[in-house]
Amino acid sequence: AVGKGAEGVDLENETYLKKTADKLPDVGRKVEYLLNTGNLVSKSGLDLSQASGFTVVAEKLNWFRYLSHFRSVHRGAYFAEIRTTAVRKLLPESWGFMCPVHTPDGSPCGLLNHFTSACRVVTAGPDEPAKTEAALLSVMGS
Repeated sequence: AVGKGAEGVDLENETYLKKTADKLPDVGRKVEYLLNTGNLVSKSGLDLSQASGFTVVAEKLNWFRYLSHFRSVHRGAYFAEIRTTAVRKLLPESWGFMCPVHTPDGSPCGLLNHFTSACRVVTAGPDEPAKTEAALLSVMGS
């Protein structure tokens, strides 16, 4: 056991470990609350600009509306409070990736966007990066 004053830290003592674990916050419950409500509960604030609006509730009005929620991209509730319109604009580099039409009216207009139907999210790199790069350069005319 590693001593710390009168109290000792005994990592082999099951009772000590249970007491220590009971003092820790329940991270699973906090993550579940975040996913259910979209609100983040934190004493420190985690240096974030917003503490709510992290999730978009999937409405089941019809099947296509439900599926569209999985293509949505929300830029954050923080930007809804800003008076400038620059964050709501569809920039040229997002054409072909973000749908220019599928955005709601009202305060989330331009902040809640959706991927185009042809857009695919890639999570792994190519097997042969050199061939992929050469193919891209030939398509771009370089």
